[in-house]
Amino acid sequence: MRINQNKIKTKEDFLKYQESSKKAFLKSMGKIPYDNKLPLNAEVVKSEVYDGLRIENVLFQSRKNVYVTATFYVPENAKEKLPGILMQCGHAGEGRLFYGYRRVCTTIAKSGLCVLAIDPMGQGERQSYPELFTDSPTKEHQYCGDQCLLAGSVLTKYFIADAMRGIDYLQSRAEVDADKIGATGSSGGGTMT
Repeated sequence: MRINQNKIKTKEDFLKYQESSKKAFLKSMGKIPYDNKLPLNAEVVKSEVYDGLRIENVLFQSRKNVYVTATFYVPENAKEKLPGILMQCGHAGEGRLFYGYRRVCTTIAKSGLCVLAIDPMGQGERQSYPELFTDSPTKEHQYCGDQCLLAGSVLTKYFIADAMRGIDYLQSRAEVDADKIGATGSSGGGTMT
């Protein structure tokens, strides 16, 4: 049962509203295709040291036969496990490789945290229809989203599954304190966060 947000007067009212909103949101999406037992099959495909950071381009499996492209940033001389941050990008066609997002990631990493920036579906190295949508990743999202709706599903749950596996990847890294994981994002990535 949904609670009228105008009738929230106490902390208990808010917690009930929060729980009912969460249930309604999850019901609207259906089951999120997340399987933490699925091997990540993670691979570092490139590694470089730049300005005091080790920057790695990585791949990891989000769903069976579906891989996420990402960049992992870690302070080069870290001597202990560090907190990890999942960075979810906004709607730049370049995805995680957009200058502004790289700048955010390097700034966070230079402050002493590990950062994993993931490419959203339809952006960066995960474009599925580059010949159709050269000017805007949101058009590809709409195209895929329409296909999902026709099949009785929603695209959002696949973005969420990718983010959840991104957290699994962070927790798998030896440099990261698995109990100290946060998230940030910009624009559409902020909504996902």
